[in-house]
Amino acid sequence: MKINQNKSGFVEVAILALVVAVMAGGGVTAVASDSARPGDKLYGVDRAVEQVRLAISRSDEGDASLKADMALERLEELQSLADSDAPTERLDDARETYEQQFEDALATAEQARDNGRDVTAVMKRLTENSLRQTAVLEEVATKVPVEAQDGISQAQEATRRGFERASGQISDDEIINIRDQLRVREPKLKIDVPPPRYTDGDSQQTTDTDQSSSDFPSGTDQ
Repeated sequence: MKINQNKSGFVEVAILALVVAVMAGGGVTAVASDSARPGDKLYGVDRAVEQVRLAISRSDEGDASLKADMALERLEELQSLADSDAPTERLDDARETYEQQFEDALATAEQARDNGRDVTAVMKRLTENSLRQTAVLEEVATKVPVEAQDGISQAQEATRRGFERASGQISDDEIINIRDQLRVREPKLKIDVPPPRYTDGDSQQTTDTDQSSSDFPSGTDQ
């Protein structure tokens, strides 16, 4: 297995951190940590496991896929904190971490694309994740205190921009298919495609700003 030289130093640190954590907490530590939230004792182990997986990834597109999963997990952590009435400071920290990891996933996928790699599957994954993330953030916005609302709005905007970047690499039909499949798998979430994409059925919707087909991200079928 070939590991990127830029990762080699981090591999050693991440694996060492994971080994120490497992030795301290027993063989089930890494498994138990998967459900840990920011502030929990095992949360550091959860993040260390993620970094080990990333460090031994074999390709740029593999990195992007793993980072997409990590960003989604950060959002689920934010949702869990919102459900438990966590203080605003913890909500802001979780939200900022989510935004950073989502951006990192997108940037990694785009870099792989620019390097000539086939990132279609990763872009579909990021498109699906951004649709799920949009729905989750709408729910989170109804639960957080007023002082955290601006931060959630910022995360929603970052997610919308991320959707446009990812979905701009695939066709409209593929996006509709992704949305419909996600609605089946996540019936409790309100899954929609943000404007200027399709939002209901196969008809193009407009917003109050009267967006036209020219607003579609480049590289898509119209």
